[in-house]
Amino acid sequence: MSGAIRPIIANVIGIPQQKICGAIVAMIPIFTALFFMFFYPVCFMCCAFYILFIVLSITKKIDIKIICGMYSYMNTKNTNLSTVDNSHWDKGPVYLFSNENTAGTVKAMGDLSGRKILSVCASGDFVLDGYLAGAKQIDVFDINSYQCAVLELKMHMIKNLPYNTFQDFFFSQGRFFDVCLLDSIKSDFSDLLNEFIWDYRYVSGLSLFVYGGALSSMSRGVGATYLNSADNYYALRERLPSTVKFYDCLFQDLSSVITEKYDDMYFSNIYDYVEKKDLLLPGLMDFYNRYLCVLSKFMSDKNARMFFRYMWGVTPEQVIAWRNVFECQLKDLPHIFRVNCIDGAFVMDKYDMIMSMRQKNR
Repeated sequence: MSGAIRPIIANVIGIPQQKICGAIVAMIPIFTALFFMFFYPVCFMCCAFYILFIVLSITKKIDIKIICGMYSYMNTKNTNLSTVDNSHWDKGPVYLFSNENTAGTVKAMGDLSGRKILSVCASGDFVLDGYLAGAKQIDVFDINSYQCAVLELKMHMIKNLPYNTFQDFFFSQGRFFDVCLLDSIKSDFSDLLNEFIWDYRYVSGLSLFVYGGALSSMSRGVGATYLNSADNYYALRERLPSTVKFYDCLFQDLSSVITEKYDDMYFSNIYDYVEKKDLLLPGLMDFYNRYLCVLSKFMSDKNARMFFRYMWGVTPEQVIAWRNVFECQLKDLPHIFRVNCIDGAFVMDKYDMIMSMRQKNR
């Protein structure tokens, strides 16, 4: 429901019937082949023609919903860890935890006490660290509604389960995503969250997670503050609201959906998905003119900021180059641009970098 605003705990949709259908259809060639092998060897060629039809159906997009369902089902048989980011479609693979230095990002943003923030949802780690840092309200958007389910799951667990249970559920090998740990809180789950868990258990398995869930084992070292200690976890419990407003939309449609003004906006690395121009300055100006200027009308005042690009593993030379662009080539624009350097999430001898802008005070 693109463009709709809904609470994070809400009735949204039922069990994905197309994936069930796809699972059934995916098994037909197997049973057909076994039948003919044992009873009618001469007709074995029929199986080959059937498989050829399936291939042609994919290329010609015949009955695309059935084919997509088959792909989702067959994917559950593949236990290889995925390194491809497919989370930019609805109900695709999700990030369980951020691959950014979330703690460093929040620290670079300064005092968030009482501030109203709009953020991409993704894993929800920025949202949780933002509330831990004192933010008053954080609304989220994402094209992948399953990311909303991930955030809802974490919020339920933080609100109601011990720190050790949270750690076991997400980080232990023996009990990773063991839904038995959720028995005491599952009655409060939204339909969307129930669908997400059902999808993991009966359809997608580890393929539902970007990196096959492997990033979970590294996340405590990456830097989400609420994960670092039981004290932070329980402090967040006291500050966390019961619901979060979720805008179900593409970043490109965000300006036509949001209805409020914000003190800060955080867009992670959406720039890399939206902006297709490779050149440094032309790409930035294209993104600025098409999106940032339009969204700036939703900034609360002249002190409001927009953190519009996260970059991993940049060198000191790259930082200097970007600062020169901001200070020299963009000096006549009505906004001030800034580079914030933080510790690298993965490459410790390099920085991660966050680009931000705010309106000039006249």
